[in-house]
Amino acid sequence: QKAACNWLENGERNTKLFHNLVRKKHVANKIFRIWDEGTCLTSPTLIQQSGVSFFVNLLTSEPSGLARPDFSCFSPQISDSKNLSLAATPSLEEVKAVVFSIPWDSVAGTDGYSLAFFQHCWEIVDQDVLGAVLDFFQGTPLPQSFTATTITLIPKCESARAWTDFLPISLCNVSKRSYPNSFTLY
Repeated sequence: QKAACNWLENGERNTKLFHNLVRKKHVANKIFRIWDEGTCLTSPTLIQQSGVSFFVNLLTSEPSGLARPDFSCFSPQISDSKNLSLAATPSLEEVKAVVFSIPWDSVAGTDGYSLAFFQHCWEIVDQDVLGAVLDFFQGTPLPQSFTATTITLIPKCESARAWTDFLPISLCNVSKRSYPNSFTLY
């Protein structure tokens, strides 16, 4: 109970208690050693290479041998007018509606900017954001950073020793979330 009172009184202030808790959490979240194919890796570089190799292998799928379904028996469900509206380039108002529909505290993009920045500075960045969206609708390939996903590892058990003891969680950045949302407005 004393610890809870101490946390309520001093917890999130810029105090020694706060910094000690942050430091302790940082150490607890770091991987100092990992077992990979019977070998204990302790070098940060080897741990990183092993992790990348494991999760690329885990998350990369091979084409399956299943036959593709025959969709010719289905009639089109989207009318020509609806198809035209789906393919139409969005207006500034529609792009703004998408940007403001996503929670402001969403995961930041690779540039470090969250939706809070775009929403707060909309009058400054609106034309740049619209330009990027229009480029997308005209077929310009997205930069790799737009489609990148950060993987966070959550230990499945108290003392995770191998990559299989971690649960990978995908964190999609702001730009990856805003483009698909523009389709849902129609």
